[in-house]
Amino acid sequence: MDIGHAGWLGWEGNRQRAAKIYKEVLDQAGGADKIRGFVTNISNYNTVNSLDGKKLGPSNPCPDELTYAKKLNELSPRLGVTGKKFVIDTSRNGRPTRSLGAVGATSRLLVLGQGHRRLQTHSSMPTSGSSRR
Repeated sequence: MDIGHAGWLGWEGNRQRAAKIYKEVLDQAGGADKIRGFVTNISNYNTVNSLDGKKLGPSNPCPDELTYAKKLNELSPRLGVTGKKFVIDTSRNGRPTRSLGAVGATSRLLVLGQGHRRLQTHSSMPTSGSSRR
């Protein structure tokens, strides 16, 4: 089950609320025995283990995905969810951090550690029936 990532839910209050929602979802699906475990960082680039001590945010107590998974695992028994494994998705990790910089009115550069990739806003995307040159 996808459980977000430390950059969204690393704070204590966020983790507590999210864990309760996960429990509700599992209950509605027929119980925690319907899943094998949890996956973090599915749509993000967070490091697994922040060995350099850098935090995702100045007030975020989870500097990396491993800390986030450990803290969620500590909450699980109190919610009646036990014996589940955690997987941390690293398929998009190119660098420990990423930076966005404005390049113009309709594009930005996203640095992923694999070079620069031009991202286009909706206004610059081709519409149905048009062609790109």
